[in-house]
Amino acid sequence: MQPALTWNSFRNLGITTEAAIAEIIDNSIQANAKNIKVKLFQSVLPGRSKPRVNKIIFRDDGNGMDSKTTGYAFTVGRASNGKFGVGLTLSSIACCKVVELYSKAKNSDWYYCKLDVKSPTIPQPIQKDPPDECLKLEGDQGTVVVWNDIDRTDAVFDNEKFIQGLGRTYRKFIGEMIIENGKIVQNKNIVKIFVEINEEKSRQIHAFDPLHVIPNNNRPEDETAKLIDDSEMVYESRPFFTSDDSVKDGKIRIRFSLTPESWRNTRHSGLLPENKARYVDAKNEGVSVLRAGRELAYNVPIKGIKKETIDRFWCCEIDFDPTLDVFFKINSLKNTVKIDKKLTQVLGPTIEMMRNEIKKDLQKERAKRY
Repeated sequence: MQPALTWNSFRNLGITTEAAIAEIIDNSIQANAKNIKVKLFQSVLPGRSKPRVNKIIFRDDGNGMDSKTTGYAFTVGRASNGKFGVGLTLSSIACCKVVELYSKAKNSDWYYCKLDVKSPTIPQPIQKDPPDECLKLEGDQGTVVVWNDIDRTDAVFDNEKFIQGLGRTYRKFIGEMIIENGKIVQNKNIVKIFVEINEEKSRQIHAFDPLHVIPNNNRPEDETAKLIDDSEMVYESRPFFTSDDSVKDGKIRIRFSLTPESWRNTRHSGLLPENKARYVDAKNEGVSVLRAGRELAYNVPIKGIKKETIDRFWCCEIDFDPTLDVFFKINSLKNTVKIDKKLTQVLGPTIEMMRNEIKKDLQKERAKRY
């Protein structure tokens, strides 16, 4: 194997900047971090008009790693936290050519290791403290990841879209309130995620619930949606990458919600609500799929169910155990997800019921106007 060619191949797997950042945050959560900070450095390149991300520092207060674990952190296929053992390495080199890693376990020293795609080998870790700019979190342990000389970010990196995406992707971890067994309850295991851009003040990310059942911190005056269903079922699946050929059970949690009638109060064709600030964006309609509480994809198509315009007014959330990765066709990069025909049969009746209710509300509204 030629390392230079291998790294270059890995760099071209099509991992987006947002997905790459999410992989690092996943590692922090799996390491039991309670505070995670993402600092982006942006600058305007010569001949350009908009800033580009050129460096990112990740810092968490999780378990950290000792010298041995730090030594194989960049080894593809050997996972210390995750399941696939590719998150840190592939997500990092998808964005930059040089990745630095500092980690400190409890009652231990800081250990440092570096991956350079131009180098045929990964040096053994050494004892080395991270620079001061990496230590702006409390705690005597954790991990720091530094992406230097970023050359693969999107042409235009939308800061606000990125922040909103984090709020949605990690809503089950960062939200003060969560849904359990059909009720809104307090989240007892909150993880805080902060984002800092250049020298701006650090911003804590707030959760966004695409079911619209939990009040939105950014729009507390808005009505909330009605939770229609919150049910759990068990499916059988064969786990990934194991010699164990046994079938294991995995749980799937399905939640449906119906948006308020006022959101469907229309005066124009195309079902555009009067108050466009409350408009349920078509990009956010339909199904949100989560793996162990972390959103993988939204607006996921349901095979066998034809999409209708009114589908923007109902919402669905499917959260499954990692045991069911095969069932949902999840790959090692976690960038694909498909809804099985068996699950379509389960979703269909509830979707049809909500569509009928929405149609009745729209008919009543039209009758009032004519």
